Amino acid sequence: MGATKIIDRDHGYKSLMRAASGSRQGRRLRVGVDGDDEMQLVASVQEFGSETVPSRSFIRAWFDDNRARIAEDLRNVAKQSITTGVSRDELMAALGRLYRDEIQERILHGLNPALKEQTIKHKLEHGDPATPLVTSAGNLISSIVAMLDEQIV
Repeated sequence: MGATKIIDRDHGYKSLMRAASGSRQGRRLRVGVDGDDEMQLVASVQEFGSETVPSRSFIRAWFDDNRARIAEDLRNVAKQSITTGVSRDELMAALGRLYRDEIQERILHGLNPALKEQTIKHKLEHGDPATPLVTSAGNLISSIVAMLDEQIV
């Protein structure tokens, strides 16, 4: 089996999150997969694809679809903190949880491309749903977390 090469092209996510999450103030909001090496590999293969598995982006595609809203949400955090009295950290954590939930919902609703018939048959035989990236154990979905700095929120 040949080596798989993954190319991660950042279309502005890192700079947007760094600027909007207030890294100047030492805070960083991140939504992604938190798990052991095996879970990280599974998530990477699903997100970017491999020689034998097509890409079923669940994080990058969600970000691309929501880029403008995310930027607006993050710009509004400071205003909301002042007008509501809720701390900036609490507002950032709430946004992180919202984004995490949206990514999990995206997976549960099914990602393209659809699974091959052989894969669907195998999953059903093992008690798993026929939805890409979804297993009865829910491992990948439950590994998606929101973090403020390095603390899961």
